[in-house]
Amino acid sequence: MSNSFYIKQLIEELGLSVNAFEQSIGIGPSTIAKAIRNEKSIKGDSIDKILKKYPNVNPIWLETGRGEMFLDMNVKASAPKEIFTFGKTVPTRLTAEEYALAYGDWLGVPMYNAPITASFVETYHDNPIYKPQYYLHDPRFKDCAFGAIITGDSMYGEIRHGDFVACKEIIDRRFIVYGDIYYIVTDELETCKYINADPANPDNYLLVPHNKSISPSPVPKELVKRLYKVRGVVRGY
Repeated sequence: MSNSFYIKQLIEELGLSVNAFEQSIGIGPSTIAKAIRNEKSIKGDSIDKILKKYPNVNPIWLETGRGEMFLDMNVKASAPKEIFTFGKTVPTRLTAEEYALAYGDWLGVPMYNAPITASFVETYHDNPIYKPQYYLHDPRFKDCAFGAIITGDSMYGEIRHGDFVACKEIIDRRFIVYGDIYYIVTDELETCKYINADPANPDNYLLVPHNKSISPSPVPKELVKRLYKVRGVVRGY
């Protein structure tokens, strides 16, 4: 099989058009497009440029299809999150007062029936609009600031529409674990995705959905206002 087949797979995984991919590696327009259409192998100098631009691409896979696409398998590499079935276990159904009697002053993680937005994280402590739907009474999540509902299907297969996620705020971004699930908040965006390094631009994060029908998307690091690691998922139904 021609290596152009594997390069086409790589372009799709990166979420780029063929033209944008050609520009990113610095080769002439239609060089790769023609090879893909005619199913001809792409020459060694172009392969070298691909590997220079995307150093985490496995050169053996690129030529033969054997092994993994990436040498650094960060994308979607996190361990499955612990799932709690909403309302099925007694601890999640204790009232705040009952839990306080058993576990002290900690009331549990406040779980909000609202998505996390820039305005939410600035005001949820003080704004009477935001009242927890319930408290997640599980000491394993005492480091979580709150939980919020997930809408949409971009993480379907791991997190479903209507699930809640327990979120721990990340202050020092040097400790981001690529391949893990985060809730990302900018002025224009709030989304739950895997975070990976963007091989095309070190100043971006690459947001990777679990749902393969949705393409990964880059976001400039400087635009991320708040970042939360997803510590657990509470199944909404």
